[in-house]
Amino acid sequence: MKKTSLLLPCPELNKKKKSLWPVFIPFAGCKVRCVFCNQKLSTGREKVNDIKLLVNKELRQLKKQAQQKKKVFGLGFFGGTFTGLSLELQTYILSEARKLKKEGWVDFVSLSTRPDFVNYEVAELLAGAEVDLVELGIQSFNPEVLQANKRSYSLKDILSALSLLQEKNLDYGFQLLPGMFKQSLAIFWEDLDWTLKLRPKTIRLYPCLVLKDTLLARYYWQGKFVPWELEKTLLALAVAVKKFWEQGITILRVGLTPEKELLENILAGPWHPSLGLLVKSLAFRMYVQEYLFWSSRTVQAIYLPSRLESFFWGYKGEAKTEWKKIGIGPELVKTGPYREIKIDFVN
Repeated sequence: MKKTSLLLPCPELNKKKKSLWPVFIPFAGCKVRCVFCNQKLSTGREKVNDIKLLVNKELRQLKKQAQQKKKVFGLGFFGGTFTGLSLELQTYILSEARKLKKEGWVDFVSLSTRPDFVNYEVAELLAGAEVDLVELGIQSFNPEVLQANKRSYSLKDILSALSLLQEKNLDYGFQLLPGMFKQSLAIFWEDLDWTLKLRPKTIRLYPCLVLKDTLLARYYWQGKFVPWELEKTLLALAVAVKKFWEQGITILRVGLTPEKELLENILAGPWHPSLGLLVKSLAFRMYVQEYLFWSSRTVQAIYLPSRLESFFWGYKGEAKTEWKKIGIGPELVKTGPYREIKIDFVN
């Protein structure tokens, strides 16, 4: 028997684990409340009255933790619309963040905002403050979906924001919201095509959930909105994740963080405590089996980087059944400090 081998690049193997210090400023800078939005639940914090006071407190705590643990943090500003704040307040916050950077306690600064709140003056400010990543809450590229969800910007606004960020050499990421009001699966595939075409550095995927005290909750009770089922969501996100891996786009998160208050206020939608693992496990099977599909050879062994073992076997090992269907059992899978996926075949 002749033995041959196939080497595959490892998705997420080089993804750096960074200790991120998140500063949540819910509703700050927002001019309107989106249909699906309840930032109190998703961030665990009420609307902030004195943002400067909050930021100073958070940065002091960050510095104290960094000194005590002798480690460097990444710093991220989330919730609200950062560039919707006054330029004076933006300048102050970013200057304080930059001080921590110069002192060596912070090595990475990111913020989230809307594409229609990025103009030349804002882009110049962010570049001068050495912001490392601007995350754009795009949600969708479809104009009808955006309008229906009170996201009052257009594709033109998105492309304009990206042009300004690129001009200032600022890295950008996207936040997408699959399954929101008026969004079909066909529209999500279009959103995926746009995302791949525009090549963000990072991506976050937040499947739309119906949260209490939102306009979407009213639509849900009135029968105007039917959230995506979990199975449909898993398939859509797995296809997307596989494509992001293949293009080298870093996936920062899949699904909302399971905060206690959030869990108590989900009315409906594709929620699962390990959604990210479910999605990535399915995407990983698609990724590997695509290569196996075209081969008539018998798999003798699979050498897998230890870090990807959970992706391979899935949530609570449920993927074992799927691998067994194509003749791959645990006895064929070897894990270790490998840099690539190696598959040995025998003819």
